[in-house]
Amino acid sequence: MAHLNGTRPHLTIFRPIALLLLLASWLTGSAQANSMLLVEQLQAADPVSTVLRVSLEDTDLGALFRSTQRREPFGNVLLLHDSGQHPDWPGPIHHLRHDLSLRGWQTISLNVPPLPPQAARFAAQALPPKQPLTADNPFSQMMLATLELMLGQSPLPVLVVAAGSSATLAAETLAFWARPEIAGLVMLDPAPVVVTADQILFPLAQRYPLPVLDLVPADHSRSDPGLRKTYYPAFQQTTLPGASAAFAKDGPRIARKVHAWGKQLIKAND
Repeated sequence: MAHLNGTRPHLTIFRPIALLLLLASWLTGSAQANSMLLVEQLQAADPVSTVLRVSLEDTDLGALFRSTQRREPFGNVLLLHDSGQHPDWPGPIHHLRHDLSLRGWQTISLNVPPLPPQAARFAAQALPPKQPLTADNPFSQMMLATLELMLGQSPLPVLVVAAGSSATLAAETLAFWARPEIAGLVMLDPAPVVVTADQILFPLAQRYPLPVLDLVPADHSRSDPGLRKTYYPAFQQTTLPGASAAFAKDGPRIARKVHAWGKQLIKAND
């Protein structure tokens, strides 16, 4: 498993215990037995990509790495697709993987295991979580292992780009990390995640340490973007007029916006 400063990460018991059990259940399901096979099949249709193995304590997850098509890369992008999708899912994930590699980015797209169910858009306002997600959980460890694998391929600044449920869980995870390699987070229509019948985790429910680009469709957003506008000094929220639900038909537009924002962010930090 990936390590920080040579120290082995560990799981700790925390409340709500239901969330820990939901997340841990990824690591034993039959979906993970097919993770590498699925990624190898996707790679066969895109020979420019390379299959990588993300090793965790109880399983291996597949990932697709795409090197930049330019001579000198200037940044990395870690892609986390939404629940029920795959690492080259048609729409934003596919276009981010392919288009950003043409613009100077190295991309790695993880085969994210099944996530806890999503909540209805307005449920999150009525039922905030009693306790936020902590850093010692399978989602965080999965992100850490993938980040370290990517940095081994390309030690450049990293943008984390996550969709739907993954965006919500990634935001919670990054709130606990102090990793200088992570330049910022892009959220694609983040979705509330059901923890228990009376506990729901919704995106950015606390103060946040990193720059954030929050991309939301003008209609059919899966969480209330108004709840996120006033929390953070380095927070940029962009509503895309005419965007389809979950940006299913807006991949090229999303890729252009992520590239422009990420490149400006990395230049500002040089």
